[in-house]
Amino acid sequence: MGNGFCREDFLNIIYIIIAFSFVIFFHEFGHFILAKILGIKVEKFSIGFGPALIKIKKKTQYVLAAIPLGGFVKMKGENPYDGEREFSDDEFFSKTPLQRSLVVIAGPLANFLLGFLIFFFVFWAGGVLSPVNKPIVGEVFKGTPAEKAGLKKGDVIISINGGEIRTWEELVKTVHPKWGKELVFEIRRDEKTFTKKITPRYDKTSKVGLIGIEASYEKKSVSVLVAFSLAAKKSVAITLLTVRYIYRTLVGKVRAQLSGPIGIASMMNKTLKQGWVVFFNLLALVSLNLGLINLFPIPLMDGGHVAIFAWESFRRKFPSRKAYNVFQTIGLAIILFIIVFATRSDLLRIFRK
Repeated sequence: MGNGFCREDFLNIIYIIIAFSFVIFFHEFGHFILAKILGIKVEKFSIGFGPALIKIKKKTQYVLAAIPLGGFVKMKGENPYDGEREFSDDEFFSKTPLQRSLVVIAGPLANFLLGFLIFFFVFWAGGVLSPVNKPIVGEVFKGTPAEKAGLKKGDVIISINGGEIRTWEELVKTVHPKWGKELVFEIRRDEKTFTKKITPRYDKTSKVGLIGIEASYEKKSVSVLVAFSLAAKKSVAITLLTVRYIYRTLVGKVRAQLSGPIGIASMMNKTLKQGWVVFFNLLALVSLNLGLINLFPIPLMDGGHVAIFAWESFRRKFPSRKAYNVFQTIGLAIILFIIVFATRSDLLRIFRK
């Protein structure tokens, strides 16, 4: 028993590392491919930091490093103050501010694309869950009248107070107006039929009576076009929801709850136990959020670089070395604060359990 648990736990760690590395690879590949398109020489493409595990040297040096919590693309001529010289055509700072901005933005855009692609393949290969319009219990929620009465997943509700129930819609229409009133449910479980007395509880949000169950679902295949549409809608909805949450956090309407690498890895471990579909959905969410966060105008992040290039374009000159160093220091301080805050939140959540 112990050996099985250890093996599963070890495999989950491997899967999580691969997933993190894949998201990072896609981000850096976005920078890499656009730099190549614009004629910028990429000197190094690294997934991870620290000692190199694998090195492949061609025109670009490709590296897989020991710590898979990041990555970078090193382009020729990235230092704007490199000897105050003229940059050659294959160097980063030989390009216009707009071209440099495109290279920088390509990383977050690649993450948005990856999130969309994961959702697309999940919908296309796995289908979509559609509620079954039959009076079959799909889920019983804890602490509800249904749980207290002993209802279980898969129970079929035959009648309520003697009235036949043939569809989920009929079940809903019968239960919703009867809050506070005891109802007699006739239920079939396997080959047995029995009755249960359940009193619907008034729900303040929906303003109807509920007993605490939801419909059962079945998987339905979808076409490529439908999968494309569903993936696009889900990607946009999650991004807008995240933007709204961040705004509400900044204005003090909700309390900030951040998750760093530890928290994300913990969530991934849980989703692996729930199945690959749940795991890939979380991976898509991570990729979308990574793309969004990198667009923030914080120095050292992609959005921060774009902000500096926009300032350069407006002022028609790059910031002075002193101003640039101040920007970078501020950005580093903000990023370190976020990492420390997120890690502290992760550890508190884990040890409170």
